[in-house]
Amino acid sequence: MKKCLILFLFICLVFSDLMPVMAMDKEDFSRPQVIESQLADYLKKRKDTRASVSIALFRDGQVTFQKQAGYMDLEQKIPASQDSIYEWGSVSKTLIWVSMMQLVEEGKLDLNHSALSYLPNNFKKQLHLKYDFTLLDMMNHQAGFQETIYPIEYPSAKEIIPLKNLLLKANPGQAYQPGTVTAYNNWSAALAAYIVECQSGQDFYSYVQKHIFAPLGMSKTSIKPDWSDNPFVQKGRQKGRSYAITTDGKESYGKSISYIGLYPAGSCAGTLADFARYCSQFTASNSPLFKKARTLEQFKKASLTYKNSNEGRVYHGLWRLDYGQTLIGHAGNTNGYSSAFWFQPQSNTGYCVMTNEVGETTYNYGLAELFYGAYKKPLHTSEELTGIYTPARTVETGFARFFKYTAGILPIQKSKKTNVYQVPIVNAKIKSLGKNIYQQDQNGLSVLLRYQPKEQLIENYTSDYFKLGKGELVTAVISFLALGLNLIVLPIELLAGLFQKIRKKKSSQNVKLMVVAELAATLVSGIVLFLLASTSYYSSLIGIGICCLSWALVIIILTSLALQLYNESKKWFKWLLLNSLPMISLVAIFFFHLYHL
Repeated sequence: MKKCLILFLFICLVFSDLMPVMAMDKEDFSRPQVIESQLADYLKKRKDTRASVSIALFRDGQVTFQKQAGYMDLEQKIPASQDSIYEWGSVSKTLIWVSMMQLVEEGKLDLNHSALSYLPNNFKKQLHLKYDFTLLDMMNHQAGFQETIYPIEYPSAKEIIPLKNLLLKANPGQAYQPGTVTAYNNWSAALAAYIVECQSGQDFYSYVQKHIFAPLGMSKTSIKPDWSDNPFVQKGRQKGRSYAITTDGKESYGKSISYIGLYPAGSCAGTLADFARYCSQFTASNSPLFKKARTLEQFKKASLTYKNSNEGRVYHGLWRLDYGQTLIGHAGNTNGYSSAFWFQPQSNTGYCVMTNEVGETTYNYGLAELFYGAYKKPLHTSEELTGIYTPARTVETGFARFFKYTAGILPIQKSKKTNVYQVPIVNAKIKSLGKNIYQQDQNGLSVLLRYQPKEQLIENYTSDYFKLGKGELVTAVISFLALGLNLIVLPIELLAGLFQKIRKKKSSQNVKLMVVAELAATLVSGIVLFLLASTSYYSSLIGIGICCLSWALVIIILTSLALQLYNESKKWFKWLLLNSLPMISLVAIFFFHLYHL
């Protein structure tokens, strides 16, 4: 009997790693021993690909468990502790939405009113706006704004400028009709924080300190861009180091301190204990953050649904994840840190994570599966999804438009398995679940995609994705090649011209005009590269001057081509051969909006 018992225990031990970890129920969130047991093996398996991670769980507004693992400084072997300072990243935006809901409760804001009605007239006049939009549009990231290319982060705290001034300088303009396209946007969120300033009469960081941090006893957290209002945070942030760690190796980024100008959108930093206390409030029946319980309940209701569906997508600034249960929360990344919190609104349970790793997903999202189980549905045929998609979170107008075709694209292709697609760039898999719903898995992050076939649109986690038409795709590729070839062909042509000059051989009118056109196209390309490398000229007098010069060069191209066509109309084939590259470059200039700042 004893031998049988020993054999049974041995078999259980051997196969324990093969058994799936069961999701926790609500009561487990109040049992530290159960939580520790769930985490132990998970942390052990990933210790070699981890810098540090700090984890907390909460239930019904109370923090029930906290744990730190790993090192804030791997080189000096400084372990993560209760006093370790982590950056919140974009989780900071939830402070904006909490502030707005507080002002709604006080009758100072109405989410369905025009956001412009809450801004000073002299400020509104300086914005590049096509459409009006509501406060709710801003919370849903549907106010229509494209990405800003103006620098909004600084290596030195001395470079930080007031929020109001930076909002005007970095104003990206609107690319979409409000309420129609979801495109995550930092500038729009920071504008919402400025509205909080206008209605409260306080700087945003002061408002947050008084109305959020103080009521919750968060004495070790700051959202001021340089953290100068909290010496503990400011000094503690200097002690941490940031890393990128994978199975292939480790890269250290040092302190990786970057001061965020649009600070309400991402500059908050503090300890795990403070972070957990804040995150737990979303599961409370009554929170010090709100005077009325129904305000918090309204906060957690869907403010935006997926198209042609009643399924919630955005919850007044919070996002949705689908694992074994539907979760609500927010994630954030900075140049050196990653943080997230997710909670289940029906059970009022949740967890939060802070790491000193760039773009970390194993804990920020992977723990959702550990605590709540995986999202499991059988594969089923849906509409064909293959193609190249570009995110709505991009630059649609202006000289940086070609970022649309290079950054964040989603090329989806079929795999060998039926109803399974792959995204080669990010090594992700997409499974078809039927009814045009798909599941994308990537390094612990599992999100549902919803495809709208009529619009050829994918509704992703925080942004819509548009399918590129074949014509647009071909035009983009040819335009890129033309602009690139200009940088190669022009020096050769100039050298050839110089060689002819030395030999005292007269150049034909064809060659002269072609070189002029080529030079103009190349200079425009160079100007764009210069602007991208030094975007501080954006919207400045120098920038306007460069824009005018670009237009002058475009006119030179048009003039040279017109003269060439007039003088050599009978030699059209030779003319076309000599000027094809400048002509395509001209198309590229207009296609990529290189003429427009």
